[in-house]
Amino acid sequence: MQLIGSVDNGHRHIGAVEVEVVRDLGYATDFYADWHATMRRCGDTFRLDKIEAVPAVSDSARVFFVGINYHSHAGEGKEHSRLDVPNPLIFGRWQQSLITEAVTVPAPPNDRGFDGEVELAAVVGERVWAGTEKTAIDGVLGYAANDLSARRKQLGTSQVTWGKNSDKNSPNFAITTADTRRHPGQPTGNDAWQRHTHAEGATPAASATVSRRSSTTSPTC
Repeated sequence: MQLIGSVDNGHRHIGAVEVEVVRDLGYATDFYADWHATMRRCGDTFRLDKIEAVPAVSDSARVFFVGINYHSHAGEGKEHSRLDVPNPLIFGRWQQSLITEAVTVPAPPNDRGFDGEVELAAVVGERVWAGTEKTAIDGVLGYAANDLSARRKQLGTSQVTWGKNSDKNSPNFAITTADTRRHPGQPTGNDAWQRHTHAEGATPAASATVSRRSSTTSPTC
């Protein structure tokens, strides 16, 4: 199932994509309070081209990035000094930088543009505290992908937050639920959606196509 966000009368909603329409699942806060139950809701449907799309997260969502999370990446640049560090680099992203598809991203001032990165975002849909690997993965609602980095700003300091929080530079598309996409490393089908973002001054990777499964699972409404 594909989940997207929308705004109606100033309130953020979550909806399930069903071909050319989206089925309303209610307020984002209610959805994330109990998404198992909310997913079965038979709400009104709206044409995709008639809604105001927003990221499918709640207003209180926190976004954490896991950087330098495998050794071959650590050896690509100046991060090679972190090769022997046992834990990955963790930094935050401001929710205001999140955008949906089909949005033109302005190039940061005094920067050459963006580097496109197909980052994987795991969207946690349940409260998890002191979780094990098993309980943590059980709390994952689904996955999204894509990211842009203002590399000059990022490399101009020892911190990466500045380069990862430019205006509108996190085009995370629709959330693909884990029961549809399955967890990373598990096999999936070959069907895909095509999604695009145009970034000013971007490297070719930034405007590349991102594959997305298109199958949906809907309740009997």
